[in-house]
Order: sequence, then structure tokens, then C-alpha cells
Amino acid sequence: MAASMVKISSLTNFLTKSNSTRLLQKIYRNKQYCRHISSAEAPEPQALPDELETFEEKESVIERLRNFSNLPQYLQDKEHGKLPDRERLEQMTFKDNTKRKIFLRKLYAKYGSAIDIDAGVCWPSKEELEEIKEDDKFFEPSFQQMLADLKEEKRKEAEFNMNVLTKVEKGMAKMDTLIKDFNARQQKELEKEEEAEIKRKEMMELAEEYYGYAVKPRSPEFIKFMEMKRNEEKVAKKAAKQASRNKRSSPQVQQEVAKS
Repeated sequence: MAASMVKISSLTNFLTKSNSTRLLQKIYRNKQYCRHISSAEAPEPQALPDELETFEEKESVIERLRNFSNLPQYLQDKEHGKLPDRERLEQMTFKDNTKRKIFLRKLYAKYGSAIDIDAGVCWPSKEELEEIKEDDKFFEPSFQQMLADLKEEKRKEAEFNMNVLTKVEKGMAKMDTLIKDFNARQQKELEKEEEAEIKRKEMMELAEEYYGYAVKPRSPEFIKFMEMKRNEEKVAKKAAKQASRNKRSSPQVQQEVAKS
């Protein structure tokens, strides 16, 4: 803090001397030269007025000459975090009152009470409240409707849970019967597999006896032998059916012969 005060006092003493005007002229010349450096012939720098007496006037001129951005004043204030000009705010025009309120609300949110704006602009007016209510009625259900929907949802959930519990209880009551049926099916499948294995072994033995040597289950000889056995079984079944038919028809033939 002390060092900054010493710098400020030394700068004040320096500017109050006779060479302060020459300093301002030198800064102004440098700025004019930098602005026209791209041109082939830079214009002659203009001389500063000599009626700069106070330190504040000289400091403002120095700050203005240091500004090479050429930005408008309100953009410079925005960049440096300064409060916007009150006169400019009053002169600003908007398409409608809504956009004006949005702009002022953003300013108040950024600067707070320092911006000297009525804080009431942050709250909706009576007309805006009515519009909000109309929108809520159209897009959002009322509290009573939400409560009724919640009750209906709970009722459906309780009904679903009751149905699941009923199914579970019925399934538990049938569990012993289902387990017995499952075991019976498993036993039946096991017996079928055992019978198929026994039959396969028998057919392998018959094939060995038929050919006189051992054959494999996937060999062409065994496949041919199995086809032959199937044909023999078909012929045997067909003959058995024919015999049973003849046996059933023989008593009728005897009765007809006896009558004749």
C-alpha cells in the first residue's frame, strides 16, 4: 500500500512539472504513428492543447491516448467491469417491455444494488403472473389431479403386488406335484435312453454276427444293416396286422358258412 502511494505521489510530482506537456505530446505522437503505420506516408501528429492544468485532466488524456482498441465506451466499461453509463441505459430502446425487463434483470444480477435499478424488476408483474398461471393450467396438472394420479398409481402397484403374491402362493401349493411330475419325466427319459442303449448294443451284436466281424456304429455296413432290419420290422408289423384282421374276420366267415 505504501509503495503504491509513493508511486502515485511521484507520478503526480512528475506531471506537475514543466515536462508533463511534452510527455503527453510524445504519447500522442506515438499513438498517431501506430494508427497510420500501414500507410505509405503517416500524417503529421497534431499538437496537444497547452491548457491542461490539473492532474485529473492530464491523467484522463493519458488514459485516452493509451486506448488503442477504438472500442465504444460502453464496451470498454464492460471489459473492465465498470458500471454502465446511466444516461445510456435510459436512452436504450427495446422492441417490447419483456426484453427490457430481461436486460435489466441481467444487469441487476451482475452488479446488484450498485447499478441503481429498482429491484422490483426481478419479480413478475400481475399480468405476467396471470400468464404464468394460464400456462400452468394448460401444461401442468393441478394439485388435486396430481394427488389423484398418485393414488391411482399406488392402487395399481398394490394390485400388481397382490397378483404376484397370489401366483406365488398357487405355485408353492403345486410345488410337490410339479416336483413329482418333473422327476417322473426325468425317470422316463432315462429309461428311454437306457432302452435305446440296450437296443443299440443288441443291433451291434447282430451286425457282428451277420458280417462276421466287428463294425462301428457309423460305418456303412452298420447303416445298411439297420436299414435292412427296419424293413424287416415293417414287413413283420404289416404281416401281424394282416393276421389280426384275418383272425377277427374268421368267426364271421364260419357263421355265414353255418347259416348256408
